[in-house]
Amino acid sequence: MNNIFFKFLVVTLFIAWLTVGLSTAQVTNDGIKDRSELILDGDHISSSTNHNSVEWACVNKAITSKCIQYHNDQWFTFSVPRSGKYYLNVSSQACRDARGIQALIIEGNPCKIKTYKVLQCIAQIRQQDIFIELDSIKENEKYLVNIDGFLDDFCTFNIQFSSTPSGLNLNAKNLDTLEFTSHQADKIVTLDWKASQGIANELRGFEIQRRFNSNLKPVFVRHVLMERNALGTAQLNYSLQDTLSADGTYLYDIVGIFDGGMKEILTQQAIKFYPQSKPKPSLTLDVSLDYKKGTPIFVILINKTNNQLLKKSSFEFNKMYDANQRIEVDMYVAMGIRNFLVRCVNQKTFEGIDYAFEITENNEVIRK
Repeated sequence: MNNIFFKFLVVTLFIAWLTVGLSTAQVTNDGIKDRSELILDGDHISSSTNHNSVEWACVNKAITSKCIQYHNDQWFTFSVPRSGKYYLNVSSQACRDARGIQALIIEGNPCKIKTYKVLQCIAQIRQQDIFIELDSIKENEKYLVNIDGFLDDFCTFNIQFSSTPSGLNLNAKNLDTLEFTSHQADKIVTLDWKASQGIANELRGFEIQRRFNSNLKPVFVRHVLMERNALGTAQLNYSLQDTLSADGTYLYDIVGIFDGGMKEILTQQAIKFYPQSKPKPSLTLDVSLDYKKGTPIFVILINKTNNQLLKKSSFEFNKMYDANQRIEVDMYVAMGIRNFLVRCVNQKTFEGIDYAFEITENNEVIRK
């Protein structure tokens, strides 16, 4: 009996060891010849960049080096029966270093790098559920998809090839279309927003997401359904209460869910919560201006890393009010942006002056 029990124990331990070994092994599509096929409108495929290797003979660094750095990549493929627009839906990212994945979509023959034509080269996909729009996909053409961990990150994720998008557009921008206010009472923050009638009539509801400090992965807070009267007219005013805990800055995204499932960020708002101490001062970029009175001026805030326009304002210069510009950037730092460019443009002459800033990890503002 003891001998039988001993054999059973050995077999059990071996299976457990094998299971652990497999969970940390390379995925089967680590090599391009074993690429996984993404079936149009099929189920999501779960995958992982953990412990993968790079097949250097099958990547063309000459055409992608400015966009991505290879570390632990894997390969997928897809084709379509009819030419048109399609989508790669990426969801459920979980990354060791919270950096996310990067993606490369190629037209060309596997491992024949001189035939490669890059359709999209995406340096970083943060840990939101997103879709990548693929326009002008040709029928019966084989396409390659290369997924890697951004800056050596190890990530698990789901991927789907679809005729319909799911999640946020990879290039989603804050549409800033809502009237928004907030107030706090102890640990309770109340968010109030109002949609225009035109936007409200197109919405199924809202999805509220929250990020804490510089955390790049949003946390789902709640769905808020659209309310309509007996005539089908959408209500415009909505409210939500959330309970906060740790001191810091909370960045809220109010995402609109449109008919058809498309999602767009309707507004983003940063809320500071310091119940046990005095609120920390806002992070500001300070710029001094000197123009003739009445000169029309544009002041533009840009993400220096990718040249994304973040904010703009225009005014006729008045030295008493406009000489010292203070641009608050807490919201953008909470989104992980730390390199900024402030561009001031004279609208009459179109002459511009650039001011570069960096926010350090200790939240020190450095002018470059």
